[in-house]
Amino acid sequence: METVERRPLAQQVVERLRALLGGDEFPVGTRLPTEPELMARFGVGRSTVREAVRVLAHLGMVEVRQGDGTYVRAPAREGDAESLAARLRRARLAEVLQVREILEPAIAGLAAANRDEGDLTRLRSLLDQEDAARAEGNVAGRLAAGLAFHHALADASHNGVLADLYRTFAAVLPELADTPEMRAVLAHRCDEGSHRAILAGVEAGDVGHVRGMAGDVVAAMRHAVGAE
Repeated sequence: METVERRPLAQQVVERLRALLGGDEFPVGTRLPTEPELMARFGVGRSTVREAVRVLAHLGMVEVRQGDGTYVRAPAREGDAESLAARLRRARLAEVLQVREILEPAIAGLAAANRDEGDLTRLRSLLDQEDAARAEGNVAGRLAAGLAFHHALADASHNGVLADLYRTFAAVLPELADTPEMRAVLAHRCDEGSHRAILAGVEAGDVGHVRGMAGDVVAAMRHAVGAE
């Protein structure tokens, strides 16, 4: 069994597979091993394998065929673009928060314009989960529900590219938040009503107002950690 270092697992699996794609073991046109086989080979979990395959698919190196498997489309080439997930992992926190301050108002505005009843039901349910976790003092549960809310908001934009872009951010945000400054801010944030206010704006279809609120939330976080 091949093993990889503990952080970041998905990117290391990407690098291992990139070195193999198009070679003798996995020539173009062949099907990659199944998820359980890749999990055993690299000593990682299912979510790590799926993230790695998603990155390779975004790079155009593999093709995921639902119900059939993942096939090699192209070998790795010197100078291939670095994946966004990899770039985010080596970014400074200030840089990531600045990008979120641009991205999240756009997501919220499109969600207000395009959401349907299914989106609203999902958003309400996630905020109920966030409130319940807050009442229990469950910081990890509250943060998970809050992140899921932002993910659902991206889906409610009904822009697949924007939703996929946010998924890439969401996959690495827990790692980027793992600093003493961010842990303190996230554990003691006072903006308990911010997500409810954003949801109210989305429900009302108030694009301009909800864009402003979404930007203010990230700006406040950036200010709190000194990421100006």
